[in-house]
Amino acid sequence: MRISFMTFACPAWSLDEVLRVGRRLGYDGVEPRLDSGHAHGIEVGLSPDGRERAKAQFAEAGVAVCCLATSLGFIATESERRTALLEATRARLELAADLGCPGLRVFAGGVPQGVSLDEALDAAGDNLRAAGDIAAALGVELWLETHDTVSCAELCARVVRAADHPSVWVNYDVMHPLRCGEPLDTTFAALDGLVRHAHWHDAILDPKNVAITRFGEGEMPLGTIVEWLRGQGFEGYLSGEWFEQQLGADSDDSLEHYAVATRDLLS
Repeated sequence: MRISFMTFACPAWSLDEVLRVGRRLGYDGVEPRLDSGHAHGIEVGLSPDGRERAKAQFAEAGVAVCCLATSLGFIATESERRTALLEATRARLELAADLGCPGLRVFAGGVPQGVSLDEALDAAGDNLRAAGDIAAALGVELWLETHDTVSCAELCARVVRAADHPSVWVNYDVMHPLRCGEPLDTTFAALDGLVRHAHWHDAILDPKNVAITRFGEGEMPLGTIVEWLRGQGFEGYLSGEWFEQQLGADSDDSLEHYAVATRDLLS
């Protein structure tokens, strides 16, 4: 297993600074957050030359671009919304392909008014299957996060299995299923064989609030989850997701804390 971080940890840093600090602290990868105005500049509007330069920067630093974190939500039931979703997905998949990035983090999104949960989940599966064809042609995957409507792994896995596409997998945010009260054994059974990427944090398991903590100060059974992932043969990234100073006094302090604590867990 490898370690990485999403750029919500340092949204004001240029790509040079992100990669410099990531390399210094021994990170294997970085997960740029798209569509949030982060200073790294990795966005759909990046020119072909800019994409080539960014790819070269990652290679020179020896740090992988391990995932592009998007806000794409795949619960879309109206034809116009589905068309727009596929267009937006294609643009982000093309960016990932140009950067040599293996996958996009995507969401299910909310359930529209007047639509049942079953209808919403069926639509998400259909949309992921269609987007999976685009992803496959570009050599990139789509990773649906255990988040929002599919915070429970049983629902996330239901959508991914309904999509039934070799380019559609799971981004296991380890916090949300537990926050929602799903037993760990249920989560593990649901996600068996499906996890490609993981969002990693310690947290207080509060169903009403996202309460990320420094490692050792939360309630997450992280050691148990590591052992399960090892048993799955997981070789992807434990990607730290937190907002700037949630883990320390500043971005540098938080990134160092995450790297040391996660390496300790893995050892």
